Parts: sequence; structure tokens; C-alpha cells
Amino acid sequence: MRKPLLALAAAAVTLSGCAAINTWSNLQSPQVEVAGIKLASIGLTSGTFDVTLRVNNPNSIDLNGTHLVATIDAKDQRFADIDLTQAFTLPKGMAVPVVVPVTIQWSGASGAVRQLIGAGAVPYKIGGRVTVDTPIGARGLDFSTSGTVSVVR
Repeated sequence: MRKPLLALAAAAVTLSGCAAINTWSNLQSPQVEVAGIKLASIGLTSGTFDVTLRVNNPNSIDLNGTHLVATIDAKDQRFADIDLTQAFTLPKGMAVPVVVPVTIQWSGASGAVRQLIGAGAVPYKIGGRVTVDTPIGARGLDFSTSGTVSVVR
């Protein structure tokens, strides 16, 4: 009687391990939106904006992010390149704000970027990749979306 119980326990452990590997290997990409753009400081040669991203984790497990890279186009012109290497946690089934400071040099900025300062809201497109740690190694998850974002001075 003892051998069948051991076999049943071993099968249960094996199946739960397979389920965990399946969960990690079939991750859904997070949804990333630009929730707000706020002018933090302005100078003669550059301006700094606080870009708030809303990152939603649609998965049934928490994700530990290690890297987020993205490009944001506002009014169909490049506004910012984001390269966040600070670790962040994405709780399962939740959206969290991630604030990223972005410095724009006026000499290289397009007219659309300079117009953001006076704009109330602008259309945007964002695309990039979130890299997360998993038990089976680092995994890159691509995202892209568009919408309208408010710009606050």
C-alpha cells in the first residue's frame, strides 16, 4: 500500500512542477500605457519631464522586472527613449505606476516635443520590452499601445 502512495505523491509533485514551468513559459505581455507627462524642470538647453507609465500585469503570478526599454512618440514624432534598469515588481493582476525621468535636449528636440509644454493632451504611441526574472531564466515581453496623455506643467 505504501508504494502506490509514494508513486501518487511523486506524480503530484511532477505535475505541479510542470504546471509552474507552463505558467512561466506562457507569460502574457504586460500592458504599458503613458499615464501622464509632467514638466519637472526647464532650462536653456534642456527640459526634464517625469513620464508616468501605468504597467498592468495580466498574469496570475507576480513578475520581477529587471529592465524596461521603450520609445514614446508624441504627435507622431519621437519624444523619448526610456531605458529603466532599476528593479521593479509587477503584482499579479494589477496595474502599477512607474515614474521615469526623461531629459530632452532642446537642440535635438523636434517642434512637437517643444509644443508639449503648452499642450493639454497629446496622442502618443509607446512600444518596447519588459524583461522579467523567471525560474527558467530571464524573459523579454514585448508591448505596444497608443492613446492620449495629459501634459502638465
